[in-house]
Amino acid sequence: MSCMIETDEDTPSRQTLVFLYKFVEGSCPKSHGFNAARLANIPDSIVELAQTKALAFERWVTLKRILFNLKKVTDKSQSQDLLQFLSQLKLN
Repeated sequence: MSCMIETDEDTPSRQTLVFLYKFVEGSCPKSHGFNAARLANIPDSIVELAQTKALAFERWVTLKRILFNLKKVTDKSQSQDLLQFLSQLKLN
């Protein structure tokens, strides 16, 4: 189902989902669960907390994927340096 996302200029994290009622080929590139929650009148504070948690989870998954790939190509001395560097990154 095709849709359009409109972003609020005052609050960029707040988006409005507009269904176009048109079938298109392929899978949806993005989940619209947060927009659906707003349409279902879930309180904004809960939706915003869920967005924060989802972003933290996405960062964790990305970091885990990076570490897994680095483990394949580095030796022990390099991995210690990489772990020290990664521990200094702000992830939330």
